[in-house]
Amino acid sequence: MVTLGVDAHKRTHTIVVVDDHGRKLAERTIGTVTKDHLGLLRWARTLGDGRRSGRSRTAGICLDGWSGTC
Repeated sequence: MVTLGVDAHKRTHTIVVVDDHGRKLAERTIGTVTKDHLGLLRWARTLGDGRRSGRSRTAGICLDGWSGTC
């Protein structure tokens, strides 16, 4: 399993991928428009075992399991 961590800013998002032992496997910086996000999803699907889960909370917005709900 891999974990994707996102550092989100107004104009860019930097994504780092780590393995179960915390070793950095990959890093990518993308823009903040829809085509960039879709490209990130395509890239993320090439990593790990295909499971999608997680939780992010920023400025009161919560996304759980990429479903958009908490």
